[in-house]
Amino acid sequence: ARIEAQQTDLEAEAAAGGRTLAGVFQLLPFLTSSPFMGSGGIATYQLFGDPAVKAAGDAAAQLATRAADLVKDRQPLQLPVVFASLPRNPALEDQVLRAFVGTPRFRVHTDAEVAAALGPAELTDFLAGRVTPAVEAALLKKFETARLLAVTIRRIDVADDVQYYGAEGRLLDAADDAVPEPFSTTGFCRNRHDRLAWCLLSDAVLLVLAYAAYALIAYTHRATAHGRSWKTLAATPAVAFAVGRILPYAIAPLLGSIRLPPEAPALASFWLPCLVGLTFIGAAVLVYWLAAPRLAKLCPVFGSDLRGGAGFAALGAGIAAYFAGPLLLYSDEHLVLIVALTTASVMALTYLAGRALDQVDPLPIALVLVPLVLTMPLGVALLHAHAVWLGLAAGAVLLATAAIVVGSEVVKNGRRRTSERDRGQTPAGQAAARSGVPADAEELADRAVNPDYQRLPAFDRAWERVSGLRDGHSCHLALFGARGAGKTAAAEALVGRLLAEYESSGCHPALLKGCCPQPLGEPPAYAPFRQALAQHFEVNLLA
Repeated sequence: ARIEAQQTDLEAEAAAGGRTLAGVFQLLPFLTSSPFMGSGGIATYQLFGDPAVKAAGDAAAQLATRAADLVKDRQPLQLPVVFASLPRNPALEDQVLRAFVGTPRFRVHTDAEVAAALGPAELTDFLAGRVTPAVEAALLKKFETARLLAVTIRRIDVADDVQYYGAEGRLLDAADDAVPEPFSTTGFCRNRHDRLAWCLLSDAVLLVLAYAAYALIAYTHRATAHGRSWKTLAATPAVAFAVGRILPYAIAPLLGSIRLPPEAPALASFWLPCLVGLTFIGAAVLVYWLAAPRLAKLCPVFGSDLRGGAGFAALGAGIAAYFAGPLLLYSDEHLVLIVALTTASVMALTYLAGRALDQVDPLPIALVLVPLVLTMPLGVALLHAHAVWLGLAAGAVLLATAAIVVGSEVVKNGRRRTSERDRGQTPAGQAAARSGVPADAEELADRAVNPDYQRLPAFDRAWERVSGLRDGHSCHLALFGARGAGKTAAAEALVGRLLAEYESSGCHPALLKGCCPQPLGEPPAYAPFRQALAQHFEVNLLA
């Protein structure tokens, strides 16, 4: 009846609130506090425990604050308090007890003390929420006080999954013959017990997705496949996921310190949702990028050559798991779609940033600005918590990711073909070289002078040892055996294969070769290195 009488005012308030920061970006209070605890809007969502207890506790806490303000300058110093709940619920009364016991201004009396103070008829009235003159007189007389606070907790309504409870207080005064005017507060709590399983399931699925994305990128990408092991696959995605999942809890208080009031106009405070996306995603990427070399000192699997887009994709899965909690708590429709769009967007952005910061197969470093810029519209879509907005943001992110990745591969292949043409290789000649057939008479004559050797398993083991040179590592290889066993031929074959791979990607490295001198007299120090540098710089370093 009250709502119907105030319908016009409610509609006007709703229209005005729809243009505010909280009205447009409903998820803002969730991302600036933990999705499982805290104050503000997040406190109305109950994942654990009884939502009725939470609603009654909030109402009682507000009532205790109001009552303390009413009697702060009056006697006695400790105001006696008695309370009852409708319908009777000991758990609710325990919650109310904690709300009042936490304030030294009140002295709470137990149910047994109240029952001893009242007769059967008065006790029945009191437990039914009726504070009659007889009840008032009996309580004041029993507790030997001139003033007393009677509190009643009532269940107002249960609408869908929302519990509404009210706390009503009556300040009884022996010197005042008038009927005491009650003052009341209201608390409510949304029951989200069914979402707990969804939250746990989303974390498990996204952890599996972090491993899958890492394995797909790291073990199928030619430039980053070297050096992978089961230890890398087991440790790196888990650590990256944990960083992305936990780090936002440290970032959230920083945003909470500059949070604007919910009634601020949305247009004037539009920068805050943009900052949320940039901070939660960009800061996590930066921290992981800076922390990876430090982690490598503790465990070699986190070496700089293993970071790449794969590790950052796993990091994005962790960030998406953090976002999934508030989204699943708040959203009532399209839960799976919303979480899927968020996950795809965040993982694509972190992968792009990782590729730009990678040392193995990098994109141009300037492209790191692309994912940083795209985090801002994604933050707006996330705080709006709507499938259409998230779909538009995800479409833009995925389109940009595909364009950059495909474009980089096209440019790389174009440079490789140009390099091959510069060396005078025709497609027919390349095909012949791959098949092992000499392309022309000149190559046939060269084969006659320098015939190919059969590659034994020892060559493959040696190649595995030195192939890390492609990724920028320093490698050392010692070949030993009897004179004429083929050590020099094997070394030249390994070096030739390395040079061919370098040149196929457009690089032209310098080759330094040095030999130990014959043991005639005292050999000069570092003779092989002097010889190699002397040949390269064309100066005499052996003098």
